Amino acid sequence: MDRHGEKIFYVSRAAFLTRSKLFMKMGMFDSDFFLYHDDVDYAWRLRLLNYRIACIRSVKAYHFGSATVGEESPMYYYFMLRNAVWAITKNSSGAAFIPRLLLLSMESTISFLLHHLLIRRDVNFVKADIKGLFNGIKSIKVAISKRKIVQGMRLVPETLVNKTMDAKIDFELLFPELFRRKLEF
Repeated sequence: MDRHGEKIFYVSRAAFLTRSKLFMKMGMFDSDFFLYHDDVDYAWRLRLLNYRIACIRSVKAYHFGSATVGEESPMYYYFMLRNAVWAITKNSSGAAFIPRLLLLSMESTISFLLHHLLIRRDVNFVKADIKGLFNGIKSIKVAISKRKIVQGMRLVPETLVNKTMDAKIDFELLFPELFRRKLEF
């Protein structure tokens, strides 16, 4: 950690500070996202232009996450998955785009679909997961139209951006404890 804070990939929209001129220059938050991942998208675009993003751990912010739709709402999962597809599409390099999309599909299938199907046993959540992923892909042209602009502004290679991401596969996320117990895994 340096004097400016711990380097991280993005800061939650609920507790970030950015220069207003930079925010305007970057196109602010992408309104097509509506809910969720607009902060990830904004930070990713900053990373592509070689800006730093940091977290000052001594600063405290309180945020009641997902208050709009509720984290235990199918709508939450729908927008998280749809917008993750769009963020990957807009911001990934050509070489990283397909592998990231495949990994997102795999992660969402394992951690969301199976969890909602086998543990929660709620078909509304399963439908939201599938709909979010498929609508993200089906309407991918929304993100592709912006991709040309974003990639045209890129100043740094994908390898530099990847260094700021947590690129490890999180088996705890993929296979939550309750799920592992159910499968005796």
